[in-house]
Amino acid sequence: EVERARVISALLDAGTKVKLAGIKWDKFVQKNNNPNLNYLGRGVYGADYVKAIQQAQMAWGAVSKWVPELHTTRTFEIPACGTALVTERNKETSSFFNEEDVIFYDSETELVKRVGFFMNNKKALLDVTQKGYERVCKGGYDYRTILERIIEQILR
Repeated sequence: EVERARVISALLDAGTKVKLAGIKWDKFVQKNNNPNLNYLGRGVYGADYVKAIQQAQMAWGAVSKWVPELHTTRTFEIPACGTALVTERNKETSSFFNEEDVIFYDSETELVKRVGFFMNNKKALLDVTQKGYERVCKGGYDYRTILERIIEQILR
């Protein structure tokens, strides 16, 4: 999506190291020969997906503009992996998390600024990471809790 490419370009232009994976990114990667861009290929799955998220200090929970969505499974997977979630502030993400749990942004400019702030403030980043993890696990957004609720409803 054009919007996603713009955001990644802005992060790269600001000197942020970006790991990227997914289909249809080949042209972007060829066009953006940047030492801060690490292309992991057309997809990262299973345990490799979890590892990739866990190795990051923060991860972008991008939402689609093409298929209108306000959150994705990544919205919960990223903090559940013990990584700070960077996400667009909207009515759904704001209903799941507060300012202490995730790194919210309202614009591309704010996203770049907030990522830079947290990269330079490791204590603040660790606090957000821990609170996001706790929110997902204690808030009932983890897969185990969701599955337990489903099974409980089936058995009723």
